[in-house]
Amino acid sequence: MDKKQKIILFLIFIILLIGFIFFMIYRPDIAEEKTSGKIYHSFHYNNISDFFTEQKADQIVEYININIAYNEEHEQALWVCYLLTKEHLNNPVCKRKNYFKTDLNINSKSATSNDYYKSGYDRGHLAPAADMLWSEDAMLESFYMSNISPQKPGFNRGVWKKLEGRTRKLALSEDSIIIITGPIFHNPMGSIGENKVTIPAYYYKILVDISAPNLGAVAFVIPNRNTKLSLDKFAISIDSLERISGLNFMEALPDDLEKQLESICDERLLNTIIQ
Repeated sequence: MDKKQKIILFLIFIILLIGFIFFMIYRPDIAEEKTSGKIYHSFHYNNISDFFTEQKADQIVEYININIAYNEEHEQALWVCYLLTKEHLNNPVCKRKNYFKTDLNINSKSATSNDYYKSGYDRGHLAPAADMLWSEDAMLESFYMSNISPQKPGFNRGVWKKLEGRTRKLALSEDSIIIITGPIFHNPMGSIGENKVTIPAYYYKILVDISAPNLGAVAFVIPNRNTKLSLDKFAISIDSLERISGLNFMEALPDDLEKQLESICDERLLNTIIQ
């Protein structure tokens, strides 16, 4: 091999080496992992439906980020369920729309915004709009009336808003939170509007931390009225909530995991929320 051939081979080697280094630095899968805010779950679950229940629901509608179990008798959701992540919260792409609209995907027709007109009750979100800033479509869907429930202004703008904000704080701290929220219809406070939308006396929120390496859950049951009590006064286990609500959550999960999540009110999560 003469000197010219050696130089050519050396140049080819240098070009291949530079190409390999460039590929390793900028290859798509690594770049995606660096920028996507990858979600690390502490256990595998098949679908978000593993966490909710189909009990007493006349219809379950799956939207981009929210699953809604609608109840025709009460003209509102029994529960809404969705995943909230740090990635969602750190990547806002839209602003609150305030465009309340009838949910045409409800077979029996949902309540309307007119049902709330001059009722003295807020059109209270179950899945809050502030959790949906990561998607224009998710934001619009959060204003479907199937995601709305009659809430006292002092409740909606006070303790409930505070809990929603602390839930986002928890997602930013941990990474991935499954949220289930709904009304409790025992001893309702009457109804409003032409569609006779039931006024719940209480609301609940379940927070399940599925972020690795942590795993835990906490639930809250709060009366539909203005209160100055701190959030920890309303914290209970999911087992206790099930006895109050008559609903059985997470029945699709393995029994030992369901028991682990439902039997105690996780103090680590509660402390993160109330601090």
